[in-house]
Amino acid sequence: QRGVVIGAGAKYKTIRLSTLTSASGAASALYILGSDYNTVTGSHISNPASFGAYLNAGSDYNTISQSTMISNSAGSIALYLDSSDSNTVTGSFMQNMAGGALYLQSGADYNAISLSTMVANAAAHYGLFVNNSDSNTMTGSYIQNLLGAAVTLLAGSDYNMISFSTMTNNDSATYALDFDGSGYNTVTGSFLSNPSGTAVRIINTAYNTISLSTMTTANPGNNALYLFNSDTNTVSGSYLANPGGTPLWLNVGSDYNVISQSTMATNAGGSRAFTTLNSDFNLVTRSMMSNPSGISAYLDTGSDYNVIDQSTMTSNSSLLAS
Repeated sequence: QRGVVIGAGAKYKTIRLSTLTSASGAASALYILGSDYNTVTGSHISNPASFGAYLNAGSDYNTISQSTMISNSAGSIALYLDSSDSNTVTGSFMQNMAGGALYLQSGADYNAISLSTMVANAAAHYGLFVNNSDSNTMTGSYIQNLLGAAVTLLAGSDYNMISFSTMTNNDSATYALDFDGSGYNTVTGSFLSNPSGTAVRIINTAYNTISLSTMTTANPGNNALYLFNSDTNTVSGSYLANPGGTPLWLNVGSDYNVISQSTMATNAGGSRAFTTLNSDFNLVTRSMMSNPSGISAYLDTGSDYNVIDQSTMTSNSSLLAS
């Protein structure tokens, strides 16, 4: 059973208040190929054996609203955009409990996701995956993958923006949000949580910004925010918490980063609210570092030319000073 296909050259097609289904492992419930300006609204799009909806090969300026896209296949995605630009998804639900919920792949640029939910529940898959795709926006949305990564932006995924959204997972080996080689991205007004591991990782990249956001973990061996070999990133007006471990760690080669007007909170004798290792020229300004049971700020080996300015460091331990 094949789903609905909108082929190359077709434009301005409308699917409204409809059910689109397929049971074929070789077909999508909805497949748009090289077709622009189409609209899907108030519809249910489902294929448990393959992709829910697939926009391929230059399918641009399409809109999916108030719709549900479902897959239950490890090798498929609920909504997959490949080389397709300037599409809009709003008020919609994407779910794949065996694979990925929403993927933007291979030059899927300038797409807008709003007021939507993405749910996965699989290791080695993602709630939202962005690969080599730029200038996309996501706002007012919820992304969850309890067994794997919630949101990952890989190398070449630059100038994307996530705002007023929740990203959550519960896995020690992955992240609620991972910038892996992707730069110039912005997260603002968002909540990022991974009780079992690091909430946010920024690795091998530069020029990302996180503002007015909350990052939390409950795993003593992980961090609310972890940077490795990443420069010139900015965190402002944010709250970073790990009650049993270190909330913020700038690890080897993380230089010229700025932390401003933010709070780093822990309550663990063997941890620090803020720590650096072999990382230089970082600035912490107008911020709070709190650890009632231990050290609040710790600059480890090879951490040179860092500045802590107009900030508060608190510790109630009689043996360990701030």
